[in-house]
Amino acid sequence: PITVGQDLFFPRQRVKPTLIETYYSCPRLNFIEKGLRLQPRPIYKLAANTVGTAIHSALQAYFTDHDLAKAVQVGLAELAFDYPPLTKNIAKEITYILKELDQLFATGKFKFATEVEKEVKRKLQNGYTLVGRVDRIDIAELDDNSKAFLVLDYKTGNVDGSIAKSIYLGNKLQLP
Repeated sequence: PITVGQDLFFPRQRVKPTLIETYYSCPRLNFIEKGLRLQPRPIYKLAANTVGTAIHSALQAYFTDHDLAKAVQVGLAELAFDYPPLTKNIAKEITYILKELDQLFATGKFKFATEVEKEVKRKLQNGYTLVGRVDRIDIAELDDNSKAFLVLDYKTGNVDGSIAKSIYLGNKLQLP
């Protein structure tokens, strides 16, 4: 007769060498995997473009009528879910981004939303044409009557501290 312990640690009558090896390397793991048949808990993550779409919408709404609370709600409305712990964090992220940009515009040098969702096309020396879209281009009139441009392409994925190195190596071509 098979005991309960044998049933849990070695659930089948035929035992393969790998099962015995797993047991001797870690009896608890063997018990969890083979006896209880537990699976690793899935880890759910949002795709960067899910949050990015919400942030884009919030930014566009904010720079249209400059209402922070309304812009946050517009951004959250883009999400296909309502899970308060997560949506609160996304709302905080949107608010932080808008306040940071607002400080920049509070200097008075940059005008709001000179160009939004601007298509860019530039001929290169080798005959190629560089094309893309930029989320915002704002123009500042400087004291010496020259102009400065602030080009923003919102990034919502993971950005590490080695941005300059990544640009130099060509690993993150969208950043410039």
